Amino acid sequence: MSRRLGRTLYEYAARGTAEEYFKRVDEFEAARRAVFHPGADVIDEVLALISLRTGSSAAVAEEPGYGRCYAGVLRDVHGRSRLHSDDAREETPQFAVGTLPCQLGVYIILDMPGQGGALTVYQREHRAEDKPFRQGYGLDPRAVAGDAFVGITPLPGDLILFPDRNIHCVDA
Repeated sequence: MSRRLGRTLYEYAARGTAEEYFKRVDEFEAARRAVFHPGADVIDEVLALISLRTGSSAAVAEEPGYGRCYAGVLRDVHGRSRLHSDDAREETPQFAVGTLPCQLGVYIILDMPGQGGALTVYQREHRAEDKPFRQGYGLDPRAVAGDAFVGITPLPGDLILFPDRNIHCVDA
């Protein structure tokens, strides 16, 4: 079981209510900010860098009638995560975040395990025909057999941005 800080809108959409989720956004955000040095927050810094580099505003999604979504779930994945995609269009189509044109995943390595920890990102998004390969939250590796991918073995302190709608995993 992975330890984590914060929750996703998808988790509340699947097992709770939007009201519960949005009531806790500030709590989740304060806990995430407490992990980093005072005044330094990785989400703020990544958004500022994206805005600077692209000349376009990058921001955390907001839900009309509720407010800002939470960004920055921190997970201790013990060197691995299952093969999956994070796609708000699929997971939360009933919310405005499900209509956004772009999503980024941020993989920050605070401490690398003795083995594992490599990020693999497949060069394709989840598709409807992957449904038979669904295993709870993840996918059977046969779903991506033969698909091109990029593998990165990071070091502590590395920050990797990637299209998290693409199927990805952290290897054991």
